[in-house]
Amino acid sequence: MKKDIDAMSPMGLVAVDWARKGLKAWNKKNPQHCWIETNQDRYADLDAIIGIPDGQWASKHIGSPVDARCVWINAEINQVMEIKSRFGVTKEKFFDEWKGTWLVTYDKLKRCYDTAYSLRTNLTGLLVLVDSSVCYHTLLAEYNKDTGGLEWRIKFEVMTTETQKTINGGTALRENAYIDMNGVEEITI
Repeated sequence: MKKDIDAMSPMGLVAVDWARKGLKAWNKKNPQHCWIETNQDRYADLDAIIGIPDGQWASKHIGSPVDARCVWINAEINQVMEIKSRFGVTKEKFFDEWKGTWLVTYDKLKRCYDTAYSLRTNLTGLLVLVDSSVCYHTLLAEYNKDTGGLEWRIKFEVMTTETQKTINGGTALRENAYIDMNGVEEITI
C-alpha cells in the first residue's frame, strides 16, 4: 500500500515550489554551483545535492542563455542541502518572536548529517520564509579533510517539543533541533 507523501498534497506542492524558488535565488548568488534536487514524489533525507563543475564546463556554460547550472557534467559534490519553506512567518516574526531559530526535526537533521558524512561533503541548510520572499543559507556541518569527519558549524539546541506534524497540520511530540540563524545572509527571492 502506497503511503501518501506530504509534499504531494496541495499545500505540500506549494511548499516545494517555494523551496525551488529559494534554491534558484541562492544559486543566482552562487552561480559557480550546479545542483540536482531529490525526487519530490518520495521521501528523501535531504533536498538537493550541490556541485561545482570543472573549470572547462563552467567557462562554457555559466552565464549562457540556457540554465545549465542544473546539469551535472564533470561536477564534484560540494554540499548536500536541506531546504524548508515556512508559511505565515515574516522575517520580523522569525527574528523577533522566534529569536532567529529554525526548527528542524532532529531525526531529519541527523539523517542529513549521515548522508553528508557518507558522501564526505558539507551539509548546508536553506530556510525559505514565504511571507517575506526571502531565504537564508548556512553551513550546518563541514567536512574536515584532515580528520575525515564532519563537524557541526552552527549552534543548535535539541528539545522534545510538540510541533506541527506535517505541512498539512496535525501535531507531533518529538525531538527538534532549534538552529541559530542570526547573522546569516538574507537572499531575496
